[in-house]
Amino acid sequence: MTSKTQKIESLAMILQEQHINLPNPPERTVLAHLIYAALLENTLFELADSAFTILENYFIDWNEIRVSTVNELADTFPMLPDPLAAGERVRRALQGVFEQTYMFDLEELRKKGKNLCQAVEFLNSIPGCTRFMIDYTTQVAFGGHVIPLDEASLRIFRLLDLTQVNKEGTRENVAGLERAIQKKSGLAFALQLHHFAAGFYNDPELTELRSILKPIDPEAENRSWTPPVLTIPKPVAKPPIVKPPILPLPAMPFVAPDEDDFDEDHVGTEIEFVSDEIIYQHDSTNLSEKTDKKNAKSNKSTTSSAEKKKTPKREKTSVKKKIEPTVVVSNSFPPIIPKPLEKQPEPVQEKTKKTTSKNNKTLAKSDTTSSSSPASSSPTSSSSAQIVNNSNEHLAEHSTRLKKKSTEKENEKSNNEKNDTETTGSTIKQLVKKKPK
Repeated sequence: MTSKTQKIESLAMILQEQHINLPNPPERTVLAHLIYAALLENTLFELADSAFTILENYFIDWNEIRVSTVNELADTFPMLPDPLAAGERVRRALQGVFEQTYMFDLEELRKKGKNLCQAVEFLNSIPGCTRFMIDYTTQVAFGGHVIPLDEASLRIFRLLDLTQVNKEGTRENVAGLERAIQKKSGLAFALQLHHFAAGFYNDPELTELRSILKPIDPEAENRSWTPPVLTIPKPVAKPPIVKPPILPLPAMPFVAPDEDDFDEDHVGTEIEFVSDEIIYQHDSTNLSEKTDKKNAKSNKSTTSSAEKKKTPKREKTSVKKKIEPTVVVSNSFPPIIPKPLEKQPEPVQEKTKKTTSKNNKTLAKSDTTSSSSPASSSPTSSSSAQIVNNSNEHLAEHSTRLKKKSTEKENEKSNNEKNDTETTGSTIKQLVKKKPK
């Protein structure tokens, strides 16, 4: 009777005789190895490679794959033997990674400070990761000595009677597999075993496989390959979050207010508001004590007011700002330039009237003097006539001068107004040109 280690060694010899030479898997990230293992389970390497390339090229990132439905994922890789199961594994694995890390990066597990056991524990804690996915990533990504086994490879070991269920009844193991296969040839043996077993996954009778395994164990032709009934492990319940008890606040001691805070005289009295002044309606009792208290308060207020008066106050200086004229420009109206007010000259006619009235008064005075002295009427009459003539000539000359001055001022004003209108028109044109469109 052959032992279990001999059966495993003879199986390795058969796999080498099949001339199964597969290249090592390419370098990928830890998460990429995990998703590739979800597609590779119970599938040939060629089909898994094509499905993985479709995932990388068809979807934008891992988050889009996580959000998409299982049917959408299954439609992208119809070449797999069970696309729905593969889509479910991929989606659940990405969702579990996101819930654990809130990102799609597991490269921290490759750091030197991390132990292999810690990495395996982390992968086991991710919901949705199967046994084959965890073992494949530990072997390929972390370099651990583990042989990944899926349903197709477990059928071979069931026919050879090499499987057994653990005590908890949650997992089917192959005892002594890692001891019979050395670590150097562990990766090559795992790749050959997977490729050989995946070719018979869709064959329900496994007649060809039984004939190949007959030299190792003659009872393999009649032994069943159906999987045993396993109990589903219960999820580890997280410990409840115990909140600290809410302690009541300590009672604050009652502190009586000081006498200065309020006036005892006014407690319980009515208040009347008359012209922004408060008048208290006091009782007739204890009036003398109340007046004494009020006098003491008034003395305090007078002393404080006297101290305040001693401090000199700063005089407020008011500075008048000059208002400069501003130019208001608009598209429809000309600019308005305010000008300072000037004293208007008095009209010429009023000045002439004043001068004539003064001269008439002087003449009237001279007439009165002449009339008062009749003896000297003849010489004075001639002199008065000369004076009147001279004054009239002087008035005429003065009036002509004033007219000339008034005409000159009017001409200057008209010229200034023309110049102002020309300058304002030129400024408007310049501003209109500079205005952005």
